[in-house]
Amino acid sequence: MNRGFDFLKRKYYEILLPNLFTELSDKIGTILDVIVVGFLIGSTQLPALNVVSPFFLVSAIIYALYGQGGSLLAIKAKSDLKQEEADRYFTFSIVGCILSCLMYMLFLFVFADSLLHLLNIPPVIFNTSKTYLLIISGYFTLNTYMRVLAYFLKSDGKAKITLRAVIIANIINLVLDFLLFNLFEEKIVGIALALVIGYLVSAIYISKYLFDEEATFKLISPTKISLIKLDRFRRTALRKTPELVARVFLVLKTSVMVYLCATYLGDTGLLAFLVYDNLETIVYMFVSGITKTISPFLTLFYNENDYPSVEYITKLSTKHVLIFIITIGVLFIAFPQILLTIFNITAAKDQIIIALAIRITTIGLVGRCICMIISNYTQSISESRISAVINFLQEGILPFALIAMLIPVFRGLSIWITLTLADTIPVIVYLGIILSKKKKYSNLKNCALMIPKTISFHWTSIRGNFEEMDDNMQESNKDIIRNIKNLFEDDYLIIAGALEDIAKNLFIIEKTVSEIDISVIVNDGYIVLRFIYDGEKYEPFKNKELLEQQHIIDLNKLEHYFDYYRMFDMNFAYVKVFKN
Repeated sequence: MNRGFDFLKRKYYEILLPNLFTELSDKIGTILDVIVVGFLIGSTQLPALNVVSPFFLVSAIIYALYGQGGSLLAIKAKSDLKQEEADRYFTFSIVGCILSCLMYMLFLFVFADSLLHLLNIPPVIFNTSKTYLLIISGYFTLNTYMRVLAYFLKSDGKAKITLRAVIIANIINLVLDFLLFNLFEEKIVGIALALVIGYLVSAIYISKYLFDEEATFKLISPTKISLIKLDRFRRTALRKTPELVARVFLVLKTSVMVYLCATYLGDTGLLAFLVYDNLETIVYMFVSGITKTISPFLTLFYNENDYPSVEYITKLSTKHVLIFIITIGVLFIAFPQILLTIFNITAAKDQIIIALAIRITTIGLVGRCICMIISNYTQSISESRISAVINFLQEGILPFALIAMLIPVFRGLSIWITLTLADTIPVIVYLGIILSKKKKYSNLKNCALMIPKTISFHWTSIRGNFEEMDDNMQESNKDIIRNIKNLFEDDYLIIAGALEDIAKNLFIIEKTVSEIDISVIVNDGYIVLRFIYDGEKYEPFKNKELLEQQHIIDLNKLEHYFDYYRMFDMNFAYVKVFKN
């Protein structure tokens, strides 16, 4: 009995590209601005743009809370067949995001001067930095809203809407950069406005999902929303999103590094940190695009005890991450001049410091990517404590402890050494945690993925081969079959027959379905039959002909229930049968 993962691989690639573009939207607009400013105005103005990094990271906390936290809660509610609860999480995520962003914009407008003074921004770029920050705060809000909505679009199999929105935003941004560039005395104003206008248009476009009658997630009535309920949701999402710990400390870490660069290395230090920050952003966007792609799959399949799917999607994504980051690492360690050319950095004194910073920090990016994989995986399978430990070490304890120890000795150089060590040490800590738990699992692989022992089997039924299904069930996985027979005794034949009838019905009614992923998962006192199939929305248990099949009639005499939902633009049909 063989199982193919074509359905999972197909959906992975289908969602991956839009997710990569969604992650690109995180900072691709500001990266484009950096490149445009570098060539149109000169690299002397680039440090002013890098000042916004800590403030942008605050908006990332907002969309991680309401986007990732809210969507994972909604997906779990869907997998538990609680549609009303899923819609409530969706609505609270959108409303909470908008309110939080508006409050953050107000905060920036009131305290911009004080915040920039805290970062020790040089007087020569202070006013330019403030102007850019205030205008770009509109981009923070629009991008955050788009990111939150994108999490739900991805889960609903509509990631292409996000892809189109990001493309629209950045085409408009790039075109308006050149059109608005000379309209203002302070040229950076036109560049910032171009970014805001581009994302405003895209935010309006992506909002069409809110009015889509076929949407998996729907807004609930305004009468069911209150500040008390919103706050309760926020606290629930906060507990389910340990990544926020990392994001809070990342804001603090980035602020401290900007301050130290300005203090010890001046404009050159800020320019070096800008190059590092944008390189890290490029790497982050790719790796985060992959981890955010697999996150809902991991949450769903781990919650349903489908551990082979968990293992498959983890292996596939990890392979892609390692190939990418090793290639990037070798390229920029050997040829840091590539980045110097991209950002148009020509001064000899700047090139020496920045090339050294690139080589040192690129080593740490490998560890940073592995930490992202670990954090995303453990969070997706509700191992929040491990995720919190890794994040707290990487963004909290290690950067501040290391910089305190190294700055008296290495001065400005300690900034790059600290960033590298802080991204590498947590990987070693995770290996220690895994090895300490080895005795609880059957092997080291299951220990690393925290996969418990379970009784289940899975296979792919191809159109035309379902006649052999029952024979396959008898001949393969005999120990699992024995467990099912022990649980259901003579009723096993009814369950096997019903399983075959449902599969036949799907192939007959849904002509576009060429294969069905079938799972039989045995739990304490009940068994779950699960069918995953592509194509148009079709709920087999509403089909009269199927319900009149003898095995289904016999199944109705047992304690059971049918259910169905649609996720990732695929159909999920379930039969849950309890032991009499």
